[in-house]
Amino acid sequence: MKNTIGIDQVTPLVSIIIPVKNGLPQFRRVIEMLSRQKFDAEFEVIVIDSGSRDGSKEIVPQDDPRFRLIEISSADFGHGKTRNLGASLARGEFCAFLTHDAVPADEYWLAELVKPLRENDEVAGVFGRHIAYPDASPFTRWELETHFFWPGQLAKCKNCGCPFVC
Repeated sequence: MKNTIGIDQVTPLVSIIIPVKNGLPQFRRVIEMLSRQKFDAEFEVIVIDSGSRDGSKEIVPQDDPRFRLIEISSADFGHGKTRNLGASLARGEFCAFLTHDAVPADEYWLAELVKPLRENDEVAGVFGRHIAYPDASPFTRWELETHFFWPGQLAKCKNCGCPFVC
């Protein structure tokens, strides 16, 4: 394991952990949106790269101390194992896990995500809604839209009112 970027300066409230391998082009948008977060506390971003060859490592900001790049071999990658490594390296009170293609919806994503945790000590975890990319297949759109609703609360198609996206 090699920690190639990042300076420990202040204790963050949130550690955002992102496993990545060849995440471009979407990973660039993830980094850009994380860099623009409007948040009233410190946060860090721990990027764990497992052998990217597409330039993903190079877009992690070297001049922003909130970002840390950890490099591991592809043989050491495991979905749970890599996230656990990130959590063990985290300095924040809370951990937020992203994938390399999960672009935060706006600059208030982090603030809104941790708001329930900060407001109520009885809240043990939170989960953010996934929104399909504009070019996603109709099945992917339907799957993501229906995954986050209870029966009877399904989003309706804007074209015809059915519970799918036509």
